[in-house]
Amino acid sequence: MTRGLIWFTSKGEFFASLRPSLFHGPLAEELVGPLAAGGLAVECVAGREAFRREMILKGIWNAVVGLPLAVHGVTLGEYLQRYEDELAALLEESAAAASAEYGVTVGAGDARACLARTTGPIQWVRGGVKAIPWRNGAIVEMGRRHGVPTPVNERLIRAAEAS
Repeated sequence: MTRGLIWFTSKGEFFASLRPSLFHGPLAEELVGPLAAGGLAVECVAGREAFRREMILKGIWNAVVGLPLAVHGVTLGEYLQRYEDELAALLEESAAAASAEYGVTVGAGDARACLARTTGPIQWVRGGVKAIPWRNGAIVEMGRRHGVPTPVNERLIRAAEAS
């Protein structure tokens, strides 16, 4: 199976490639060629473990750039500045749950570095709650399967459901 991690965002007239989109699998090369020819930054990732690591980082990124912003009613830039303790705990528990699920170690520091590298152009973004089951909800489920507590993700989900 060929998989991809898309690292660009588009809102109305705004388009930004946050980092190269990554592809892995038997058709990765065939996908990367046309996408690169179309002007997108793309790369192939060799090795299942390396791709899983990137997949975990992207999943954690999605869990931060979404639900917490919507719950607090802030932009990404405001969240990163004002909610440092919550962010640290969210990164820690999300990394632990996903690492347990996929058998690849990714630390909270790795996730924080990924956020720092990719969020500069989108500090103005506001979050949403439409993808809870596939983002923060998935982290909670991974945590349950592996005995990893995910209290921050759970609290954010409850807050969104209550509003």
